[in-house]
Amino acid sequence: MSRELDTALAEILDVDINHRSEYSTCGIGMLELDRMMRKRGWQIDGLYCRNNVCPGITSFSCSYSRKNKYGEREFVHSDRVDNEPLARALAAYEALAGKKWEGEQCKEYIKNT
Repeated sequence: MSRELDTALAEILDVDINHRSEYSTCGIGMLELDRMMRKRGWQIDGLYCRNNVCPGITSFSCSYSRKNKYGEREFVHSDRVDNEPLARALAAYEALAGKKWEGEQCKEYIKNT
């Protein structure tokens, strides 16, 4: 799922696909994605880590927010997943594309976390 999501984000962000980062799997790529999101007016509103879902399993979710043209805050939230870069990438995709990520493996992946 991550390669497909990274490619979709690169296309939305107008980044050369051959030089895209691994936004959903790499800490450095995750920070680069945050930088690009801030340039577009989005900021991380919350990063949630839950380790009480199942013993030994930690889940992450992320939310981005920005002010819309009426000065009101709008929010997007990622589903719970098993790592922080993926949570941020899913929230970023929803913020930029206006819809939740529905990549080929996404529904099965989220269901199993």
